[in-house]
Amino acid sequence: RLVRRCRVLCEDLTPDAQAELLIHLRACTAADLERALGAVDLARLCGDLARAGWEQDPPASLLTLLSAARVGELSPATRAALARGLMAGPSHRAEERALLAIFRGTPLEQLTAFKLALDAGYPDDLSSLVYDEVDDPALREALIERCRLAAGPGRIVLVDVDDTLFPFLNDSRYPDGRLYPGVRALLRALRAGQPTSVGLLTARPAPLGAYTVRGLAARGVPVTLALTGTLAGLRSHAAMAANKREAFARYRGLYPDLPALFCGDTGQGDAEVALALLADGALDLALLHDVVGLEPAARAALEAKGVVLFETYLGAALALEGAGWIDAEQLLRVTRFARAEWKAIPFAEDAPIQAVWARDLAAVEARLGRALGPGPR
Repeated sequence: RLVRRCRVLCEDLTPDAQAELLIHLRACTAADLERALGAVDLARLCGDLARAGWEQDPPASLLTLLSAARVGELSPATRAALARGLMAGPSHRAEERALLAIFRGTPLEQLTAFKLALDAGYPDDLSSLVYDEVDDPALREALIERCRLAAGPGRIVLVDVDDTLFPFLNDSRYPDGRLYPGVRALLRALRAGQPTSVGLLTARPAPLGAYTVRGLAARGVPVTLALTGTLAGLRSHAAMAANKREAFARYRGLYPDLPALFCGDTGQGDAEVALALLADGALDLALLHDVVGLEPAARAALEAKGVVLFETYLGAALALEGAGWIDAEQLLRVTRFARAEWKAIPFAEDAPIQAVWARDLAAVEARLGRALGPGPR
């Protein structure tokens, strides 16, 4: 009944409706508050209240109630929806202060889950809210400082797109542009068990970010956000690498407490990115998909600096299991999915990648201590 009434009130938010809404939201239980806010369009609600004027009641009291007085009773997902609703339109100081109040009202042990819930709303994600939507430098710095205090579990997984998720520019080993066998299952495995942000770290310009995330999601790739580059950054591999390092640094500043993994490829500057981030201590693990066939000396030089190289996603899964990012059961599951996807690719019988696949499959079987049946052909 309360949910229906709140929905009706929000449809025509007159001053009387605002006053009644305030009474209901003040008096209801935490569970009813969660349900009520989940049933209304929070962006529309915040926009209507902003037009009524945050400096006067009831809008001022509603803003305080939602962003401060009762914010600690909301789930991370509802807090994230409220934060996005506040910043959906042109932001004013009242909305920015309320956003900071939401962050400060979130217990430290829940702050990581709240930030990850914001990232699930790309392009209105944590990074865009903090760096792009908040105009007041002091409030922005206060938000960043609050983000750095998070104490909850979680981890960061960032991946490149072209020649990392599917062959596109430099990888001629595959006959078409379908997703690499096992990449979807591996990213799902990395998300399992604890809160994880899986995003793109790409040189593609920002306007393509949402398009790319939507397209990959439609193909079953569990990415939720994109750290993008600029048109000017596409002029060279060095410029693309610089763009990626800058985007990563901004994002990492909001998650300094979480272990971070980057997976790229050897085709377009990702080696430079991986080496720089490892040297800075910003990454816990860097993997590169070798799509160009590095010479042994070049491979050894990268590996000596902590980069993990792989040629199939069986090899990547094996490395991640060895590093503790997935467990043996997840390695087995990824391998089974990868083999099914491998069988569907129309390789030539003498394709060199066939031998690489067989080698990596044998290595997985050795790690698991069990044969997984006949090969993919």
